[in-house]
Amino acid sequence: MVIPSLRDSRSMTHDPIKNATERLDEIRTEIGTLQAEAREIESALAVMRRFTAVPGRAIAPSIQPTAVEQNIEDTFKRAAPGFQMGQAEFEVLAKKAINETGRPMTRTQLLRWLETNGTPLAGMDASKNAGTKLWRARGIFVNIRGAGYWFRDRPCPTVGYPGEPAEAVFQREEDADVPEDDDEDEAA
Repeated sequence: MVIPSLRDSRSMTHDPIKNATERLDEIRTEIGTLQAEAREIESALAVMRRFTAVPGRAIAPSIQPTAVEQNIEDTFKRAAPGFQMGQAEFEVLAKKAINETGRPMTRTQLLRWLETNGTPLAGMDASKNAGTKLWRARGIFVNIRGAGYWFRDRPCPTVGYPGEPAEAVFQREEDADVPEDDDEDEAA
């Protein structure tokens, strides 16, 4: 938190709306700067991981799960078999899967990961179910043609995806149609 100095307090007006608007502009500028720095760090980490990867050695994920995400994951693993996975559980597990692999994943690869880790996606058509859940999480994930799903706001140098600023995600049209087949490997 930035505490205004005495000099700053003298330059402030007595108009609370103007003061709040000016402070909000300062905060937005600071957020933009921090987001740019975070993207640079993520890119550097991706390059370091690519060149330091040793087969058979797990690379620490760049994003550690929050306490809420860890609680969701733990609760789901203790649930009865056949328990329907909600959107929040799916998003937490998909983030974990993509982080662990360190590369984009197709729906099929994601379903295999969920199955292998004891958290299969239930339903008549698990692939379609996963596709719908990924579409609903379009603010988090992006489908990179020919590669699979990746974090929308994180660059992926291995496939040339630059990442998208978080602000752009919220400016997207909300009533887009759910795509029928958005995975390359399902068509083959």
